[in-house]
Amino acid sequence: MIPEKDLNTNAITDEEYTLHTLILNAKLDDETRAAVEDVIDMMLEEERLGFVGDSGTYTLAKDGSVETCSIDIALFAKEKKAPERLLKYVAEQLILPKGSKIVHHGATPDADKVIEIGEAEGLEIALNAVDLPQEVYKSSDITKVAEALEKAMNGKGFYYGFYNGEYYTSLYFYGDSYEAMKAAIRLVVEKTPLCQKCIINRIA
Repeated sequence: MIPEKDLNTNAITDEEYTLHTLILNAKLDDETRAAVEDVIDMMLEEERLGFVGDSGTYTLAKDGSVETCSIDIALFAKEKKAPERLLKYVAEQLILPKGSKIVHHGATPDADKVIEIGEAEGLEIALNAVDLPQEVYKSSDITKVAEALEKAMNGKGFYYGFYNGEYYTSLYFYGDSYEAMKAAIRLVVEKTPLCQKCIINRIA
């Protein structure tokens, strides 16, 4: 097993590794982000290409929600095609929202090069957290609402997490088409008490 290392320390040198950052234009909660990191780390370990670091960061929107998240990755320098294989893997195995990027750092042929990736679109459904009858909040299960919305999408989109704001609780979905996801959930939104007064936004 590849030992865990902090990519901000001097334990990693350009001779041993090349450093890369995957920037996801996605509003991932901690659990979903950890799952994405685990998937990438597992592939890198199985293919003996490198490992995921533990020093990734977030950027936040004005409302405090996650706007983008970065995942730091170290690839073995001796594996010359590792960056190409990493790019191919994330493109094939992950839902990458439009506006995502891979940045190559350090002593690589593509040092400091930014590669735009991602074709997926995002949908946010912001559930009103203050103006509905208290009985609605007491009798509703937000997890079941998220599951019902994802089920209605029928493969057109997938649930990627949530954010509890002061006035809204936002659920995030990513898929091939914002319009297709929005159309697919219309009936569920209309029939679900917790979705009253919700706002639906494109987020990627």
